[in-house]
Amino acid sequence: MLAVARDEAENVLAHLRSHALGRDAAIIGEVVARPGVRSVGLYGVKRTLDLPHAEPLPRIC
Repeated sequence: MLAVARDEAENVLAHLRSHALGRDAAIIGEVVARPGVRSVGLYGVKRTLDLPHAEPLPRIC
């Protein structure tokens, strides 16, 4: 996952896709000024993601 300036996103995406391992690279979101996380579904439906009710477990990858 990469975070890049909005005006450079398409250039970065094109560069990633030029490599065999980045062929399926895609823009999956954007950072905005308002708080919270919203997801947009396949049909354009937007929903706010709720925070966990308890302490989230650490991710071990």
